[in-house]
Amino acid sequence: MPIKTVGTNWVSVKDIGEAKDASQLQYNIVRIDGQKSAYIPIMKQGGRHEHVQVVEDVRALTSHLFDLPKQLRTAIVFDQSVFVKQALNTVLHEGLIGLALTSLMILLFLGSMRATVAVLLSIPISALATFVILYMLGSTVNT
Repeated sequence: MPIKTVGTNWVSVKDIGEAKDASQLQYNIVRIDGQKSAYIPIMKQGGRHEHVQVVEDVRALTSHLFDLPKQLRTAIVFDQSVFVKQALNTVLHEGLIGLALTSLMILLFLGSMRATVAVLLSIPISALATFVILYMLGSTVNT
């Protein structure tokens, strides 16, 4: 099914995604701020794309829609990337606290600046190596 034309070429649904006939009997009604609405879930499937990047791309695309009736509004009502961003920030924060406390304990109990520096370097390098391995295996931090 053609969506639009670019020059003399058609852009069809198969060029940008996959369309499935998933019609079912309607058992529920979607309302946003009391208005009847259509709910279209967009879910990331596989690939090397981060969840956060997919959400940002969808936001950018919905802001560039044109030829819409005035009464039609688009809105993202559920955004899982907020939780992903918060989880990543929490992991980073807790990792830094763990690094600081581990270094402090080694310095206090062993009294060795050399061992402390080794820990200060080895923990971030281990984390970096983990991200590199995840990337090489085609996984993401979301996994």
